[in-house]
Amino acid sequence: MELILDAPNWILALCVLAGVTYAAALYTKDRLNRHFSRGVIFGLSALRFSAVTLIALFLARPLIKTVEQDVEKPVVVIAQDNSSSLALGPDSARYRASYANELRTLAASLAQDYDVQTYTFGEHLVPGLDTLDFSEKTTDYTALLDELYATYSNRNLGAVVVASDGRYNRGVNPVYSFQKLNAPVYTIALGDTAARRDVQIAEVAHNRLAYLGNRFPVEVRVEGFEVPGESATVTIARKGQALYSEVVKFDGPAHSQVVRTTLETEETGLQQYVVSVSVLDQEVTAANNREAFFIDVLDSRQKVLLLHRAPHPDVKALRYAMASNANYEVQVSTLNDFDGEVTDFNLVVFHGLPNGTDAGALARDAAEGNVPAWYIWTSSTLFREFNNLGTGAKLTGGSDKTTDAGAEWSDGFTLFTLSASTQKRFRNYPPLTLPFGNLDMSPGMSPMLFQRVGQIKTEQPLLAFNTSQGRKLAVTTGEGLWRWRLFDYLEDGNHAAFDEWVTKTVQYLAAKDDKSQFRVAGETDLFENQAVRFEAELYNDAYEPINSPEVTMTFTSEEGNTYDRVFTRAGDGYRLDAGSLPVGQYSYRAQTQLGGKTLTERGEFSISPIQLELTETRADHALMFNFAQANGGQMVDSQELGKLEGLVRNSGNVQSVIHESRVLSDLINTPWLLYLIVGLLALEWLWRKRNGTY
Repeated sequence: MELILDAPNWILALCVLAGVTYAAALYTKDRLNRHFSRGVIFGLSALRFSAVTLIALFLARPLIKTVEQDVEKPVVVIAQDNSSSLALGPDSARYRASYANELRTLAASLAQDYDVQTYTFGEHLVPGLDTLDFSEKTTDYTALLDELYATYSNRNLGAVVVASDGRYNRGVNPVYSFQKLNAPVYTIALGDTAARRDVQIAEVAHNRLAYLGNRFPVEVRVEGFEVPGESATVTIARKGQALYSEVVKFDGPAHSQVVRTTLETEETGLQQYVVSVSVLDQEVTAANNREAFFIDVLDSRQKVLLLHRAPHPDVKALRYAMASNANYEVQVSTLNDFDGEVTDFNLVVFHGLPNGTDAGALARDAAEGNVPAWYIWTSSTLFREFNNLGTGAKLTGGSDKTTDAGAEWSDGFTLFTLSASTQKRFRNYPPLTLPFGNLDMSPGMSPMLFQRVGQIKTEQPLLAFNTSQGRKLAVTTGEGLWRWRLFDYLEDGNHAAFDEWVTKTVQYLAAKDDKSQFRVAGETDLFENQAVRFEAELYNDAYEPINSPEVTMTFTSEEGNTYDRVFTRAGDGYRLDAGSLPVGQYSYRAQTQLGGKTLTERGEFSISPIQLELTETRADHALMFNFAQANGGQMVDSQELGKLEGLVRNSGNVQSVIHESRVLSDLINTPWLLYLIVGLLALEWLWRKRNGTY
């Protein structure tokens, strides 16, 4: 403790002078005190001097500096893998019983000297070891690392102990990612590294969407371990009926083979297919011999007509971009070759049209049929005819001359979204060739791209959207789009940015606005560890969002089991979190009442099992060894927990840390000083009274 006086010396001298003056005036000038003896006067003067000087000293605001020390114990984290893969091995019974008790004993022993924190990890990270049941469906070291870093990065983390079989199927490889913790990692190797007899479905590759009447490909990768020379049958079935089967023969102790076929769609909606491989004798587990997958079968694709006057590289670029999305069926035709009806399409793209031929009549047919249109201007566009189509864009005073302009993204565009990288790419694209003239856009147009001349952004749109009597329209005021797609390939080796822009534009234009008063939306393809969540919207006759009526939903499983749920109100809409449901295929029916009418929405969704922990039945102790070595620790066997305790205790990293802090406080807040002043004044009064005065 140290006294700090942050005042000049003359202030301190005044405090002393005040004490001397007060004592001298009281005991040399006061006639009531003259009869005291010299010794008594000296003693009383000293008491009064001390009390007054101390009281005056407070005017200088003296401070007391104290140094406090806090000893922080090192933190030792013990993280136990709780995934189901550990329940497959021959030691699974021991892990549930004696090993679990030994691990708790280790934690209790270390807790005598360290701050021990225990966790189980797998799909979730759970504090403590009470939930250890080896039931987690995945193993994620990244989630463990993120939690430890967030919790202990600013603390005295002495060591991390990770007990696992070394297999992970979520996140990144843990070997080097844990180095940012700056603490040694000790590993406990669990599981069996010996290859065991097993046949499994390792992977099923398929499309998520298919169309009614079409065929879709399926690839099944089958693996066999320790079954050389034996055979198994791979079967793909739907509703209990086998659609395809093939016999696979395993040629060695570890054999992998891919079975390929195509299946035909017969019904719309969410369709479940089951892939299975026959179970051989004495397999370590049969749980990985079966896997279900789901295909959403749609009735038809969006039909897009790409109509052009003459061959042009823009047309080819647009066709390739649209074809990258399986939802679009693109028909490319010249004006002379087209003999169909534009009303049969969901979107018509007019490239360089109208141009004084029958294109004007087709454009008017599209308008009368409320078919969305995308007009792309070229040097062949006849603007006298185009200006009468009511698109919201006009070009007047033009001539045969052209000009060039680059593209600049409009920050105020909100009709649909593009990735940030694609938005930035527009500025780097080569300029388009534009017809020369006076461009006039109606106030209702929504520009997505502005024209840029050199480095100057103009207010003239390069691509703008409009809605005319419920019909969506787009106008691109220049040609040369093929250069943009080629530029993507030169920069990135792919056409991702250009294809994203085209497909999002087509998606917005071709999509029909949903004017229904009751809408329900949710994920249709879930895994068993995911919660079933839905959102709903309800609109009154004025198409204003409301959420006063109650909304209910009933789930029905394949077996006929029903689950009734009620939506909760959230903002202007509704939200439902139904939690987890058993694996299978479900249909749902959502209902509400509005104005005496019953509104109903129906749909389907699937819940697939997670079999990631079953696809590899051998432990990876090499990873556990490298994991420990790369992070300054060691690996021990599950039988050597006593050795592990010694390693942790003898580690130079597991040391207590002393945190020293300096605290400044006002002297006037010190209680004992008040008692001292009161004591001095009380002693003086008693002494005076004893000598016959007050």
